[in-house]
Amino acid sequence: MAYSNPGITGDWFSVFGVISPDQKNVMQIEIKLFTQLKQYLPDPALAGSSRYLEIAEPATVRDVLEKLGIPLDMPKVIMINERQGAMDDELAANDRLTIFPSVGGG
Repeated sequence: MAYSNPGITGDWFSVFGVISPDQKNVMQIEIKLFTQLKQYLPDPALAGSSRYLEIAEPATVRDVLEKLGIPLDMPKVIMINERQGAMDDELAANDRLTIFPSVGGG
């Protein structure tokens, strides 16, 4: 379900079920997924690699990945606000969560 936020452009998606915009203990984050992880974004047909999400707090990186259906062994680099993060790090309102899978090549 998408929600609009007049201060931020883009679509908002709830990853923890239906969340009304006035519900308490809800925060918004931005998630950016790259390469094969992009298929797990809400509405992957939309252009771009990022989405704004509304999630119930408290929430960890692991919670978000599980709700999006991302296998926990796929993320190799986790960044929260451009700093290295970990699966069990707790997220805060307006955080930017960036996830990179392993990159193969030869």
